[in-house]
Amino acid sequence: ISSRLSLEGPIGNGSYFIGGRRTYLDLILGVLPEDPETPFPDFSFYDINAKVTQDLGPDDKISASAFFSTDDLEFSSFGLDILLKLGNQLGALKWTHIFNEHFFGTFNFSYSQYFNNIYGDQSGYQFLIDNAITDYTAKANFEWFVNDDITFKFGYEGSLYNFKYLQNFTGDTDTTQQGSQGGQTNLDVNDFHNAVYAQFKIAATDELSFQGGLRVNHWQLRDMTLLDPRVSARYYFTDRIALKAAYGIFHQNLRLATQPDFSFFDTWLPTDSTVPASFSEHYIMSLETKLTDEFDLNFDFYYKKFENLSELNTAVLRAETPTVSDVFFLGKGYSYGAEVFLQKKYGKFTGWFGYALGFITAQFDSINNGVEFRPKYDRTHDFKIVGMYKLNEDWEFGATFLFQSGQSYTGA
Repeated sequence: ISSRLSLEGPIGNGSYFIGGRRTYLDLILGVLPEDPETPFPDFSFYDINAKVTQDLGPDDKISASAFFSTDDLEFSSFGLDILLKLGNQLGALKWTHIFNEHFFGTFNFSYSQYFNNIYGDQSGYQFLIDNAITDYTAKANFEWFVNDDITFKFGYEGSLYNFKYLQNFTGDTDTTQQGSQGGQTNLDVNDFHNAVYAQFKIAATDELSFQGGLRVNHWQLRDMTLLDPRVSARYYFTDRIALKAAYGIFHQNLRLATQPDFSFFDTWLPTDSTVPASFSEHYIMSLETKLTDEFDLNFDFYYKKFENLSELNTAVLRAETPTVSDVFFLGKGYSYGAEVFLQKKYGKFTGWFGYALGFITAQFDSINNGVEFRPKYDRTHDFKIVGMYKLNEDWEFGATFLFQSGQSYTGA
């Protein structure tokens, strides 16, 4: 139960926007009777976002934006007390410049900080997880329309990261200071990431087009340079039916430290010299159709292979010089599935529905006796419907329905 307030309008040679949301569950539950043995969870959320855009001339536009959000959750039941606090804060500048009618560029500078803190007390046995990521990023992206058949994109991205991660399952969270002798893992790591990338798109004929790209990543912490190529092709059988095939390799330096029970315990760590980067290989086939001028119907099929996946080792006690390999088990996996997507784009009533059927399997030598299992983030069925109806120039109504299944769980 929440509300949103927003203001927008012209300012100078551009516009401004400011908006915010807040939940009211904490206020509502405060006036309801509850059983002391099974109290209600206490939850609150707010976010604020703002943006100012200015035109400096026919060829230049700048914008500044900011975002803040915080979630708070308190839960008590049968001797278990949980306190969760997570949030984000972001500031960004963007400049778009048109060099000529065939070539333009965008330049971005941003700062963000993500934090996720979890404190628990199980009948006097305390545990604590504290995660924060600070990110300073500069990015330049260019797009060149060579002619009607060829488009070329290229750019650079550089990020300075600071990762902080504290994991304490000693039973006493008073021993959480850096350098203390409690049974814990306490990491404070910096990493610098550079990437250059390029992509081209060529219309070979009226029916056939190709797109290819390469991203080169370098991470300072591990002194690691990796290549991520990708390629795709689209063939139009008619002006309403097209077949698309795509392949790509993707590396990820961030590792998800996910608790086995609840998703909001998820935290993130970098890849240091003790573990290899995560790797995935994607194969995708799509059939895109336009049933009428109003309706699009698409079918997608995919297979993905994963290497160097991570699962949190919650049995870690104390590490004198903690590394990422102290915190994670490494494994592999694969996923496959199909999706169908129907969209209505025009008219008083617009919207879409999508259904995805997916299967994912993981295998870790140190988990489940090495036998394959369905990981926590499995979602076998995912069904969504979104509808919008424009009554007149002043009123518009929307509704959303979501159904998911999955998230296998094995109790202690």
